[in-house]
Amino acid sequence: TLLHKKYSEFVKDPKIEINVINFRPIKVFIKGEVNNPGLHMLPGALQTTIATSKVNEYNSKGVNSYYYPTLFDVLSKAGGINIFSDLTDIEIIRKDNLSNGGGSIKTSINFLKVLDFGDPSSNIRMFDGDIVNVKRAKEAATSQILKAAQININPKFINVLVTGRVENPGNIT
Repeated sequence: TLLHKKYSEFVKDPKIEINVINFRPIKVFIKGEVNNPGLHMLPGALQTTIATSKVNEYNSKGVNSYYYPTLFDVLSKAGGINIFSDLTDIEIIRKDNLSNGGGSIKTSINFLKVLDFGDPSSNIRMFDGDIVNVKRAKEAATSQILKAAQININPKFINVLVTGRVENPGNIT
């Protein structure tokens, strides 16, 4: 609408159409009890094609659908959780829009609901500039690690550097 108004000053009856070609990547900072904390870059959206029976209508390519990165994706990108991760209280800090007054918004997510029940409301979408803080639990939670291994949030293999007076020093997977 804004472009239509601006162009109507110069062009009679402008017809403006906007298509998103690609989403820019997002940067999320994750800190706390994860295996690889720091600034991580994720794709802004992953495009998937849904097959359809209306081949002629969609030019035999199907319907494009987009999947946006979530908290699960950020935890996975950060190498997964460790034995002291408190998944019941993950803190997310997000910049608020200027139209909402600016500043930042802070919330706590119980990500254990995703592990236990597959609750999608706890697996929120991540935005550029988000800060994720996985707090330290008071005691080790081995059951969380087992659940995380079942849902593929932690890598299947880990690399360990073995040094000292051993037969086979070096990186071992």
